[in-house]
Amino acid sequence: ASTLLASGTITIRAEKVGKDTTLDRIVQLVEAAEKSQSRISTLGERFGKAYLIFAFIGAGALYLITRDLNLVLAVVLVVCADDVAVAVPLAYMGAIGSAAKHGVVIKGAAYLEVLGRAKTFVFDKTGTLTEGKLAVSKVFAMPGASEREVVALSASASLGSNHPLSKAIIAHAHTLGAELVQPTSMKGVSGKGIIAELGGLRITVGREAFLASEGIMVPPEVSDAAKRFAEGGESVTFFAKNDAAFGVIALSDRIRPEAKAALAELRALGVTRLVMLTGDHAGVAESVARELGFDEWHGGLLPEGKIKALEGYLAQGEAVMVGDGVNDAAALTAATIGIAMGAIGYDTAIESADIVLMRDDLSALPKVIAIARKTRRVSMEDFLIWGVTNVLGLALVFIGVIGPAGAAAYNFISDFFPLINSARTRFISDSPK
Repeated sequence: ASTLLASGTITIRAEKVGKDTTLDRIVQLVEAAEKSQSRISTLGERFGKAYLIFAFIGAGALYLITRDLNLVLAVVLVVCADDVAVAVPLAYMGAIGSAAKHGVVIKGAAYLEVLGRAKTFVFDKTGTLTEGKLAVSKVFAMPGASEREVVALSASASLGSNHPLSKAIIAHAHTLGAELVQPTSMKGVSGKGIIAELGGLRITVGREAFLASEGIMVPPEVSDAAKRFAEGGESVTFFAKNDAAFGVIALSDRIRPEAKAALAELRALGVTRLVMLTGDHAGVAESVARELGFDEWHGGLLPEGKIKALEGYLAQGEAVMVGDGVNDAAALTAATIGIAMGAIGYDTAIESADIVLMRDDLSALPKVIAIARKTRRVSMEDFLIWGVTNVLGLALVFIGVIGPAGAAAYNFISDFFPLINSARTRFISDSPK
């Protein structure tokens, strides 16, 4: 960020620097999550390590029993697993290319493999399930204050803030033709609200708990209005002058048009648990979750709260996290697989994620999962082909049809069968069926 000062002077006071900043706290969460995340290995890697040991032990045992070096050499040449070692990665590389056609970047074959079997998907709400474009929908004002005044003073106090909520209030004030005044001082508290000095008034805009922590009284009428708005699925922010709350602003965020169909496709693909985590009010969370058919949801979460909730699901097995913003970066890193909405997502989220949806389109998610599951089936077919050709080759060796030279030729020819099978993933269909 930068500021160009055309004339005059400017005084800047840094209230939080270094490890005290919100960004640094996010970075610390990401680093902690990286340390706790175990490395994912592919089925091919696990098979290769185990099979190599088994093959050498088996060859040694066969030699001790038969003392026939030609037989041992022929057996080793037949059962050499280089075809599978190449075919399985080839299948996943082809699938990664297929996913890229749909605007999905996958950072490794292991992530695609896990994605193909994952049953629990955890979603952030704002910017992921919704468009992330808030707009003021309702305003409540106490007697002695007007709706226009509530919006105008809230917008003035929010000048200079880049929070989506602040931008929405400022935009609504401009729509009303309200005159905004630059505050003499303004302090933003991440995830909580704003305090500003404006024309001799102390204006506070933010969550109810934030107002309470500042010693501001919230009348029952204001709390009741906020509750009504939240139950209707809207985000709410409180407005206070000096030591009392005088109003509530309700904001709505449109659910992505493709979200419901995308989640239904996930169900069809075998996903058994859909979870939503959000920093929004519990009432907003419940409204969106019920509309989209989520199994579980948690509202009012700060970044640390998302990590804690996610850890509960990770303790029960693999969990995929889908998010977009900087607040999701640590959760994306902590999850078994992190998927970031790339186009409007922050760089930190994209860097922390294992898979990136380059377009803000959730319909790409079931497509890439369908590709992952079909690729997993292709890799299983590779193992089956390898097993059948090995059994046939061993039979030819033990009945004396082929020796070491014949086994080498047989191995060379049979290598092509799983490779040809794996090449199909480059043109694999993304249909869930």
